[in-house]
Amino acid sequence: MASNLFVRIFKKLFKYSLVLAGAVIVFTVILHLVIQFKTKDQIFCDLNKLEKKQTALILGALVRKDGRMSDIYLDRVRSAIELYQNDKVDKILISADNSRINYNETKAAEKYLIEKGIPSQDVYLDYAGFDTYDSLYRAVHIFKVKSIIIVSQKFHLPRALYISQDLRLDALGYCADKRQYQYMRSYRIREKLAQVKAFFDVLFDSKSKFLGDPIVIE
Repeated sequence: MASNLFVRIFKKLFKYSLVLAGAVIVFTVILHLVIQFKTKDQIFCDLNKLEKKQTALILGALVRKDGRMSDIYLDRVRSAIELYQNDKVDKILISADNSRINYNETKAAEKYLIEKGIPSQDVYLDYAGFDTYDSLYRAVHIFKVKSIIIVSQKFHLPRALYISQDLRLDALGYCADKRQYQYMRSYRIREKLAQVKAFFDVLFDSKSKFLGDPIVIE
């Protein structure tokens, strides 16, 4: 008797779990399509078609233990250099992760920029860009950016631009795709989950984890 009751309860819970999982998948797919549609006209892979903006925003990515930037991050930094050298931006803001003493994405990118001849006075550093939402929120509220070109890979740009729309930031996206990347399927799956987080950040008007005094980009 008790075992039959347990089986019935288990079947109901299993059925509800399947329905819930299906609803989450449908929501994630629809959200992905909506974000793609809302931002498609802001994404440019041709440098010559970009309008000039005040600042290029480099979004952080993995830095290896020996200090070398991952391919994805290196291509973002190189793309920002292209923007600067072609007079598409006047300033560069690096917003990345420096959450641990022995890990610093921001400094790795700054070092490369300076080595390639970008004047240090035109490079701004944000050490608290722990995720895309934080980076854009801080660009608006801490660095007082007026207009921006977000530099990242094409799979990532829709989410960044979706957030920038909510923050009422004058933004375009520039594709930093310069090669085929390993684990791209995993990146795309993770990106869809990150879009769900971005949706709730926007819905609830989230604040950055860390704020502080303004550092105005002139």
